[in-house]
Amino acid sequence: MARICRWLISVPFLYAGITKLADPESFARVIGGYGLVPEPLLFPTALLLPLVEIGVAAGLLFNIRLCLYAVATLLALFIAVLSYGIWLGLDVDCGCFGPNDPEQAYHGLWSALYRDLGLLIPTLYLFLFHTYSGNGQHLAKGEKNETEKNHSHLPCNPQSDTGNQPVGNGFRHQ
Repeated sequence: MARICRWLISVPFLYAGITKLADPESFARVIGGYGLVPEPLLFPTALLLPLVEIGVAAGLLFNIRLCLYAVATLLALFIAVLSYGIWLGLDVDCGCFGPNDPEQAYHGLWSALYRDLGLLIPTLYLFLFHTYSGNGQHLAKGEKNETEKNHSHLPCNPQSDTGNQPVGNGFRHQ
């Protein structure tokens, strides 16, 4: 299930990043339509955001937990910007999948908002229910990874067989 969730999140992020990178000048104009980024920063933002989306999506596919935090942060940012556009009644292209996004104008903001809210579901699943050992192998509840098995005999090991359970809180740590 976790692999499916990672793919459900990563594919739209990869596609969005690639399409935005194909025409950064047009994407900079889309960003400018929201009025949130100063003029001198529009083009750098139009370059940086797609690169971050691509990197985060690739990292999530490779099971890097830091990328899950980055996805959650990007989704929160996108939801905030879309909500701002809806609240102001902006008649702008959502810009989610590049400057030629078919979801144009005000009504496209609503569908983009619903899509981003939908992407929160697999993101929350990964945060709440998906545990991994330090080397990325899936652990059943209470199961120890190789490091914990090899060091469980040490008296100073906080995860010895004295009742403490191993703590696997997600993906490989970077």
